[in-house]
Amino acid sequence: MIKTLKTLSKVTRRELDTKRRDLNVLLEKKDSLLLEKEQLRLKLIKEMEISAKSFEAQYAYAAYSKRVELKQGELDKFVSGLDKMIDNMSEEIANAFAELKKYEILLEKKEKELEEELLHKEQIMLNEIGMINHERKKKTG
Repeated sequence: MIKTLKTLSKVTRRELDTKRRDLNVLLEKKDSLLLEKEQLRLKLIKEMEISAKSFEAQYAYAAYSKRVELKQGELDKFVSGLDKMIDNMSEEIANAFAELKKYEILLEKKEKELEEELLHKEQIMLNEIGMINHERKKKTG
């Protein structure tokens, strides 16, 4: 039983580690998308400043700002999808962690029971040795 619990604990710990790595990948991807969105915003501001100085640039700015707006909308959709995936992964991690804790607690309990059983058997043996020694002394003395 203890060996099985140790195996289950190891497997669950590996699964938990894998899920944590997957979550980190999702978080990094989200950060990357948010950074890209921020860079688009800053570039849009710069283009707006340039277009304010030139009448010809204002026409190009209108089309550019529309493209940036569409791109930011796409990025928002991707981030929203990643948020859902991150929430699901976080829930999976919480469940895996709870399962791991159950195995660890059960393993600890079984190991303690085994230790107590061994101590009890040892005490019985010592009592028998003591009784045998006492009987020998009684016969010889």
